[in-house]
Amino acid sequence: MSVPASALYGAILAILTIFLAANVSRHRGRVDALYGHKDDEGLEAAIRAHANATEYIPIGLLLLLIAEISGAHTSSMHGLGGSLLIGRAAAAHGIATRTRPTRAIGALVTWLAVLGAAAYALLLRFR
Repeated sequence: MSVPASALYGAILAILTIFLAANVSRHRGRVDALYGHKDDEGLEAAIRAHANATEYIPIGLLLLLIAEISGAHTSSMHGLGGSLLIGRAAAAHGIATRTRPTRAIGALVTWLAVLGAAAYALLLRFR
């Protein structure tokens, strides 16, 4: 079975996650911190941006995959996948730069994308 939309957003979100992980490594090297954050706000923000992404991306992608396997329409998949991507990118930027409105908008868009994917998967299951 082909799952092109899930593959697309999975790959792009994986690249985002690696970028965020590399940012943590860059900050760790800057402050010589193998563990923890040594009370460095930049490193702490980078750690949270990466961790937050790893908290939401897996469930979002899993729900996209379930919906796609269940026969989701391509346009719906791109709407949900694109929303998840935009939400995660905005949240990561907001966390890393400590920009509250961007973080809040990113979180809200992410939550809506995950809830939308969950509702759509249920709808497809019981149609």
